[in-house]
Amino acid sequence: MTKHLMVDLETMAVSPNAVVLTLGAVHFNPYGNGYGEKLYLRLNLDDQDKMGREIDPNTIDWWSKQDPVVMEEAFSEDNRISVVDAMESTSNSTIFVDYEKLEFPLVLRHWKEGDVFQPFGMEGKSKKVSKLFKDEKLSVVEKESTWLLCSNNQIIWVVRKRQDERYKINSQTNKILKIAIGS
Repeated sequence: MTKHLMVDLETMAVSPNAVVLTLGAVHFNPYGNGYGEKLYLRLNLDDQDKMGREIDPNTIDWWSKQDPVVMEEAFSEDNRISVVDAMESTSNSTIFVDYEKLEFPLVLRHWKEGDVFQPFGMEGKSKKVSKLFKDEKLSVVEKESTWLLCSNNQIIWVVRKRQDERYKINSQTNKILKIAIGS
């Protein structure tokens, strides 16, 4: 199956150097139903201002005419992250999780038969880690060298592969933990 990716940027100008309010992306199959992995980030506006990003008065005027609910979503200060963190969050070596959902100590272990998690973007649907490995076409060596980060025996992250939906940050998140792994 061919994967397609749709990306949506909400900006403060129409130029390539515009301030970006939000970035959303989703994998989808144009020939079937449903969606795959999703990404939604609110970028820190102050960081971008310091970087010399542009704000166009015409775009501000356009935003002022939008539905208040849409404006609240685009301009809310809740859970904004820096541009650097946003770039890292799209890499396979960094995740951001809701700190208050974690139980410590966190445990790093190898996978075992029967391990199940709820992949980020699958809206609460469970998936066996072995199925993820099969979908990713991992070799036996790659499977054996893959680590799982766990909290209270629940998988937070199949390291460098997929984050668990249950630990994602959302509008109710008060404290965000960044977890990064070196190369």
